[in-house]
Amino acid sequence: MSVMQDHTSVFHTRHIFRVIPDKLRRSIDLALSRFLILGIIFVGCISFRIAAASIPDPRHIQNGWIIPSEGYADQPYLVKTDDGAWLCVMTTGKGAEGAVGQHVISMRSSNRGRSWEKPVSIEPADGPEASYAVLLKVPYGRIYAFYNHNTDRVREVKREDGDTYARVDSLGHYVFKFSDDHGRTWSAERHEVPVREFACDRHNVYGGELRFFWNVGRPLILGDDAILVMHKVGAMGAGFFAQSEGAFLRSANILTERVPEKITFETLPRGDIGLRTPAGGGRVAEEQSIVKLT
Repeated sequence: MSVMQDHTSVFHTRHIFRVIPDKLRRSIDLALSRFLILGIIFVGCISFRIAAASIPDPRHIQNGWIIPSEGYADQPYLVKTDDGAWLCVMTTGKGAEGAVGQHVISMRSSNRGRSWEKPVSIEPADGPEASYAVLLKVPYGRIYAFYNHNTDRVREVKREDGDTYARVDSLGHYVFKFSDDHGRTWSAERHEVPVREFACDRHNVYGGELRFFWNVGRPLILGDDAILVMHKVGAMGAGFFAQSEGAFLRSANILTERVPEKITFETLPRGDIGLRTPAGGGRVAEEQSIVKLT
């Protein structure tokens, strides 16, 4: 039996010769390789899930429980209350981030997050946008929630390039409410935190009449003081924030003072400029967080 010379791959089974062209052979090899890779990935995923399920560490993502929200959910921060519950504060809403109706809620869990009580609106969904809350529990048990609030109901903001944004969740006034019953209810009155003006505020497109800011950093208790974090935004532009820098708010009496109007705040750092990137690092510097060093 003869074999054609222009065919290079020959498979021999007893007395039968099967000749396969190179192009077809490469296609078969590629298909088999892809099938093998998909099989390995599938088996790997199954193995990962089985392995994860056997990991007792509650921090592993496979061992977690979902915290309820209205759809969009951001910055679910927790503190342990003096009655033993977990108190969670969250920025949520039925739309995307920054949509109308974004507000701040809290909820309690008495079984370490397996289930949650009905959410409580610290600010209502039909009110001005309220966003990016953080919690501070003071030694005598009171819990403060700090967040930014679109008190003036601004509906659009100017950008430094002349365009506008309809998103209004990172501006307005820095405020707080408090709870004296472990997060079951919150003070009816909202209190504003006085924040000193920086150059980035004064030089924004509104001349400081409207300020942009937000926060993700949790408060820190340092001795007899409490330190809050703020990200000041000096300009809005393409990509949303075009310039930003870090600031801090120090309160020397919030840990003991029970009358909200008597709580004092000092804006840091001293001077006209906040924490910025080193030379050449760009205009955006935010999401600062602080820890206590020994």
